[in-house]
Formats: sequence, structure tokens, C-alpha cells
Amino acid sequence: GLEIMRALPSQVHGVVGLFPFLQVDWNSRKQIAIWSMVTTRLVVYTVMALARLLAQLPVVAQRVFFHVMATRSFSPASAEVTRRCLTQATVIDNATFMARTEFEVLDRAPDWGFLQHAADRVRFIFTKDDHWGPMWMYDKVRQRIPGLRNEICDDVNHGFCCSSAYSVKVAKHAATMLNDLVARLDGSPK
Repeated sequence: GLEIMRALPSQVHGVVGLFPFLQVDWNSRKQIAIWSMVTTRLVVYTVMALARLLAQLPVVAQRVFFHVMATRSFSPASAEVTRRCLTQATVIDNATFMARTEFEVLDRAPDWGFLQHAADRVRFIFTKDDHWGPMWMYDKVRQRIPGLRNEICDDVNHGFCCSSAYSVKVAKHAATMLNDLVARLDGSPK
């Protein structure tokens, strides 16, 4: 969203970043592990081969496999979408490509000048214990750009979209921020 806003500033009037991944954290063991997996072609090809193998199983067997693998916090719909996606090798390849690209692009500090310039049109929602949008980045944004609305959504995690309850909570929080952005565009009081 921020890159589109930068490219089309007159057309993008606001961005709400949900648990934003603004910069690679090379101190995060999870990020290093994910980077190692997505940049090692042998690992990517092995996972793609596993996806092709799983796709050959009957749907009932796939569901059992993913039920065992998925956490209990997944809603039934999320578990089913995960099963369908992770049995397609092309989805695995595209996801690892996207991850590699994010690690390349975000291996530098955020563009603080742009964020300062766009602070009245950008909102960020962070959550605790998120290795993609860690609390140190929340603190850094608050310190560097005090005018940027930067909030914490408690009791959810980065995988909020896998839980109906978490999705509703994050959607309500984002809607509040979007309403604030729209009110600013209309010139209405907060």
C-alpha cells in the first residue's frame, strides 16, 4: 500500500497497515529461518514436491493431514483454504518468490522521509509478539514520526486471518482507523 501511495499520491488517499513488515529484523530467529528456507532452492523444490504428493491423496486424507498440521486457532474455513493452497505447487513457488522479494526490498531502513510526509494519511496497527511487525518497530515509528497514528491491537497475532474471532477484532480496529482517514478527507471533525 505504501509503495502504491508513493507511486500514485493523488489517487491513494490513505493506507492502514495491518501488522506492517517495514524492515527485516536479522535478530529475529523466525525471520532468519524463513529467509533460509525461501532462499534455498532445494528446500523450495522439496516443499513443492511434497505439495504435489499431497495433491495426489484423496481430499479426506488431505484434510486429516492438515488438521494435524494446522493449529487449533484455525477456523474451519481457514483450514480448508490452507489445504487447497498448500496442495498446489505453484502457490508454494509464488509464496516463496514473494517472501524472497520482501526480504530483498526490506533489508534496509524504512523511508522515514516519505512516512513523515504521508503521516496524516497512514495508519499502522501492530500487535504484541509479532516477529514481522515487532514492538521495537512500533516504538521506532512513534519516536520518529509522532504524527503518524500507530496503535496496538491486543490479544491477536499476525495470523489473525486464520481465526474468525481475531479477524473480526482486527477488522473493527481497521474500520475505526479507516473512518478516521475518511473523516480527515471530508474535513469532518474526528
